[in-house]
Amino acid sequence: MRRRWLWAVAALSAAFVVVAAVHDPSANVLLDAAYDSPVDLSDGRELVVKGVNRAATPVTLIVRIDDGRSRDYASRINIERIVPPGPFIVRMAIDGLRTPAGRVFDTADIRRLIVFVPEDQTPPTVERIGLEKLPLLPGNSRGWDFGPADGPVFAGFEAVAPGDPRVTGPAVRAVRRPAGDALIVDGLKGMRRFETALPNGEWTVTLWTADLGEWEYLPHPLERRIKVNGHTVLARRLAPEAWIEQVYLAGRGPEAIADGDPWEVFGARRGGRVEIAVTVRDGRLVVELAGDSPPALYLAGLLAAPIGDPRAARQVRALRARQFRETWLVERHGRPRQKPGPTGLALWRVPFGAPITPDMSPSEVSFPPTLVAPGTGTTLEFLALSDRDRRCAAAANIEPMGGGAPLTATLRAGHWRYDRPSPGATFLVASAAHLRVDGAFLSVREGLPRRYTLRVEIPEHAEAARYRGAMTVECDGAARRVDFTLEVIGTRPPRPDRPIGVYLERAPHFQWFADLADHAAAGTACDLAFLRRLGLTGLAPPLTTPDAGGLAEFLDDLGQVRRAGFDQAMLSYSAVKRLLRTLTPEQVGARLAEARRAADARGLEPPIWSIADEPSNPGASSGDLGALAGAIREAAPGVLLAGHLNTPGDEKYLPFLDVALVNAGFGVDRSDLEAMRRAGVTPWLYNMESPRLAAGFYLWRVGAGGLLQWHGRMPTADPFDPTDGREADVQLLYPTARPCPERHDVHADLLALAEGVTDLRWMLWLDGAAETSADAARLRESLRQAIPDTWDGALAEGPLAPRRWRAPIMTLAENLRPHGSPGPRIAK
Repeated sequence: MRRRWLWAVAALSAAFVVVAAVHDPSANVLLDAAYDSPVDLSDGRELVVKGVNRAATPVTLIVRIDDGRSRDYASRINIERIVPPGPFIVRMAIDGLRTPAGRVFDTADIRRLIVFVPEDQTPPTVERIGLEKLPLLPGNSRGWDFGPADGPVFAGFEAVAPGDPRVTGPAVRAVRRPAGDALIVDGLKGMRRFETALPNGEWTVTLWTADLGEWEYLPHPLERRIKVNGHTVLARRLAPEAWIEQVYLAGRGPEAIADGDPWEVFGARRGGRVEIAVTVRDGRLVVELAGDSPPALYLAGLLAAPIGDPRAARQVRALRARQFRETWLVERHGRPRQKPGPTGLALWRVPFGAPITPDMSPSEVSFPPTLVAPGTGTTLEFLALSDRDRRCAAAANIEPMGGGAPLTATLRAGHWRYDRPSPGATFLVASAAHLRVDGAFLSVREGLPRRYTLRVEIPEHAEAARYRGAMTVECDGAARRVDFTLEVIGTRPPRPDRPIGVYLERAPHFQWFADLADHAAAGTACDLAFLRRLGLTGLAPPLTTPDAGGLAEFLDDLGQVRRAGFDQAMLSYSAVKRLLRTLTPEQVGARLAEARRAADARGLEPPIWSIADEPSNPGASSGDLGALAGAIREAAPGVLLAGHLNTPGDEKYLPFLDVALVNAGFGVDRSDLEAMRRAGVTPWLYNMESPRLAAGFYLWRVGAGGLLQWHGRMPTADPFDPTDGREADVQLLYPTARPCPERHDVHADLLALAEGVTDLRWMLWLDGAAETSADAARLRESLRQAIPDTWDGALAEGPLAPRRWRAPIMTLAENLRPHGSPGPRIAK
């Protein structure tokens, strides 16, 4: 039986309520408080949970709050915070919450509060659960927090909402963003003037002027002017290119760990803080805003403090930092256990795919020659460690041993960033997965391994040959070198027989400015060419919606993708949902029929059209998918329809689909996919945890028809702040100031995906060789037994399993070369 803890209503009025750290192990309930009469918590308090996660893995802390109108999941508050191992403090603002259905939660009518962890997780040791009253501003300081009437208000500040007589402007409206502290999470847009009473005297006035943005949108006013009592505090006029450099890419430089914690790296710089000293003589504080667009007329917060009294500014800064740090916990990491060696600088090689962590130490593991094939590529990985900060230059050199075609090699360095370990995670980890092409000159910071990743491409018609390579890092006069060998074998594996790739959109920051319209188009062309060179064969590409005015552009986009070499089936991810905004299902079907006829006329294969995007998610509005699919098929016979399914309950949608994209949430074991095929539906995988495994050996083992990974370019607002949205930035290609960089900055997962494509190619080669070779047949059967046909089982084999499975195939391929074919040319 669940043990229930009851808080007396009177106790809730205290500054902080302490609850004993006792829970019911059978249900993992840390607190269950029910109230016979409504409890009012609308005065800006925070729920605080303090404890220690003693487990070796993160734990999900779940808070459920019901008001008088709560009846089910969609009508109550459900907050999940993932806490990494170790001590934690989690703060959750009660005011300004919304239910999953979008209703403003009534914090003056609290009926129940439950804090628990999932039953399959070890509950943390809880020291206290309670409500904390936030402090008022000290002295004579005053603060104003702009935003919606039902939004959160920063501690000690006064709320200013649309309709407030102190606010004037042509079209003032509130803006609420999904993340950020109470001071900058919302604001007012379209405001020309704010005028309020303020005693005469000398004041320091601080304004928070930046809208944090949402999804892939970051407000981008180019011209802004702000005056306080007639004095200019902000005057900025930028060209689009300058805005991209100075604002959009501002967070590219700071580095996790070396430059501080998440607050110092990106939290403190957000919000557009500006400050000015003013004299008030008529008892009025007047803020005037001007600019080129409504986003330029934006204000989130305003603080006025007597000059010479820094207490309010310190309190605001400290409270924001504390709230940020306690909201975004960071997984603890150690430091390297071994020293860099007698020279203070170490360089060593690690297998590509091995986890890269801040505590990695030098290793003396030797590597055999790396086997590669014509028309493929390989990825080599190195780490450098220094006993102090050093300015460094890194370089890689590859030369043939006795002859051979030149090889193309790109060296990138890993930039340490705080990131969410999954898009929806609520804590951060330090990751070196951002691989920068300009990273060869990044410093190696004391005690923090610098990652170097070398991608080598082998020409399609390369002959068998052996190459000698060297990776060198030189830092302040000290140098280290690691040699390696590449062996191009004489066998070329077949092309992939199914689409494997990514979702892709045009870079958002080039689409916001009319002057840069050609940048967006050029950038997409370069992205397509680069992805194809990596070996990817599938896409959900950026396609113009084929509505009344977009059909011609849709065909141009389709042709561009096909000309880039993507000749496998492709997915149209967004077109149907966009058409449904203004058309009936029957009209959507007519549009798709017209698009198909037009594509056929140009000799272009039309895409598969997605009609369902995780329809069982809370708040999803997929409507009647059966009626939609029926109307489309009646109007456009022969079109192929797809849906994204991520929970077992989505099985009911299979009869409406030709292709079902499924992930581990739905079930991707071989038995799951076979059941789909028996139902006449082709299964594809999407958004899989381990891209290389999913794209290669596992895809072959379970027989999926394709794979798409989210996402090529989907930064959420600021591309270098993972906390400013409902989900993290998901970008396999990082934004740049120019649309066509000579080489792309990439996420390591993109190179892993490319390696997975090569893995699949070798399995296809083995399938063919097994028809005539007993050795190949035996190896194929051995791999069929070794590669699990369940996703959890495959993951349990570890991140280096694909390397282990590929090696014997390539060795066999070299041994089975036809008699007389040239072997590797090795210098004597």
